[in-house]
Amino acid sequence: MGMRDRARESAKRTNQRLAQREKELLLETSIDWQAMRPEIGSEDDYQQLMAAVEEATQHNEMVGSVLERLEKLGSEGLKLAQKVRGLIPV
Repeated sequence: MGMRDRARESAKRTNQRLAQREKELLLETSIDWQAMRPEIGSEDDYQQLMAAVEEATQHNEMVGSVLERLEKLGSEGLKLAQKVRGLIPV
């Protein structure tokens, strides 16, 4: 067994030990989900907040998707993005 093989085997054992420890920590950790919920007066207000968060999340995902596609296009994508940005009124 060469040095490279030994290093791979050592990394594999370490990853297995760390994965096991991570599982143990997750099992030992309790999360009080109610305590994390924002203190909002009414259920209607809470539902409005959640709808706004969902809408913002979808918007961010769309923006991220566009940016990712432009990055894949390389320098031509960057030039296109700059042209489009110049066309959008602020």
